Amino acid sequence: MSGPDVGMDPTARWLAGLAAALVGLLAIGLLGAGALLMWAQNLRDDDGFFSTPVQRLGSDGVAVTGGELRPELGAVPFGIADLAGEAGTVRVRVTTLLGDPVFVGIGPREDVADYLRGASRDEIVEIGPEPNSAVTRRYDGMTVVPPPGRQLFWVAAAEGLGTQTVLWPVAAGDHSLVIMNADGERSVSVDAIAARRIPYLTPIAVVLMFIGVLLLGGALLLGISAWTGHPIVQPAGRPPEAADWAYPARIEARLDEPLSRWLWLVKWALLIPHLVVLAVLWTVFVVLTLVAAVAILATERYPKPIFDVNVGVLRWTWRVAYYGYWALGTDRYPPFTLAPADYPATLTVAHPPRLTRALVIFVWLLAAPHVLVVVLLVGLWGPLSGGVPPFGVGGLVVLLTLVAGVALTVRGRYPRDLFDLNVGLDRWTFRVLVYLALMTDEYPPFRLDSGAVEPVAVAIPAPRRPGETASRPAREAPRRSEAGAAEAGRRSEPGPRTQTDR
Repeated sequence: MSGPDVGMDPTARWLAGLAAALVGLLAIGLLGAGALLMWAQNLRDDDGFFSTPVQRLGSDGVAVTGGELRPELGAVPFGIADLAGEAGTVRVRVTTLLGDPVFVGIGPREDVADYLRGASRDEIVEIGPEPNSAVTRRYDGMTVVPPPGRQLFWVAAAEGLGTQTVLWPVAAGDHSLVIMNADGERSVSVDAIAARRIPYLTPIAVVLMFIGVLLLGGALLLGISAWTGHPIVQPAGRPPEAADWAYPARIEARLDEPLSRWLWLVKWALLIPHLVVLAVLWTVFVVLTLVAAVAILATERYPKPIFDVNVGVLRWTWRVAYYGYWALGTDRYPPFTLAPADYPATLTVAHPPRLTRALVIFVWLLAAPHVLVVVLLVGLWGPLSGGVPPFGVGGLVVLLTLVAGVALTVRGRYPRDLFDLNVGLDRWTFRVLVYLALMTDEYPPFRLDSGAVEPVAVAIPAPRRPGETASRPAREAPRRSEAGAAEAGRRSEPGPRTQTDR
């Protein structure tokens, strides 16, 4: 059975155009970064290192210590002073100018500081892109230090006449570069070149450019969708049981009055066990969705066992969100189950008999306009930004729910219009989640269906141009079900019970 007309309304088209522009800018940025990395490889020496120009370093004290050394290529930062978490290999090459044996070493910063405590030295503050552009800071002192070669804390070191080179595979932690006379005496003068080899630059560049090409193509398709007013992915057809639904996912709730005036203040603590479980369940949800994506590409079917588990995770999430700070609509503690239950918040998703393969490829691009809206509704740490629903805080939904909580404390009642709005915003968010989870290929409507119950889609004649025959298929528009209409007429009473989860 075919679904309702899936043409995009003006708001959806405008947001799709905005999303196309943003995705296009991101694609151009990734392509530029990849191209820059490819070009930057021409600046490496024969051993694959990015190097600073030659720097003449000297000190009347006993040592020159490394602040931050940075190679000429600004796109590949290099630091001796703080290399925590960095990758690659550091190479420092020094040539003595005084004819005496020279020492160069890299060691843990704290050990170096203890070794040179109270000694006169110069510390490198900055190195510019030009030769001999090093800026140093003077530290006066009178302490005499033992020869550096006798110390055991160096992670890389070399000493001798002429040019000395150290190679250090970068490790986590703070490290300092030290250049001294091998005997530890005062007056140091050397020419130094610091370099760093960054691994995997070519693969990183290729991946960045590949992703950029994909995003650029997606931006073009999204722009075409905004221009024509039709989604790129046309739905394969609605499940029969969802023929009269406003959307193949039904998110409903019942305001479970009377509500406690004060319980909402401590629900955050009561929800901790559920949030721990949901953190695990949403990890499973993501993995199963990836498995389902492969199955859809191969068979155009969403495996029913995986579908049932994922619907259960969404159902559990909706109950916790409804009890907590996405609605505060009930004081009944949510059950620990994926299965349908007698609870004031219900979620049902019709299992699709077939799905369009293109949905797997383009779902995030097509949903980008909705994602922009949902970020405003549930905040940047909501379900669409990598958090675990309802871990997300911030956004309009939480703000309105807190307003409802204050009203509940002051007046002892939940404002009914505010309840209807909150449920409508939650319904919008969960519809987008269902679409992103590939549970339906029908594009979510850009429409706020507020109220406790879902509207019902009814067929109405499609508008015809002059001279057009009446054989065009009817489109469908939502209307409130009888239960919903009755509820709207009883704003001062609790809403009717909805159907239980299927």
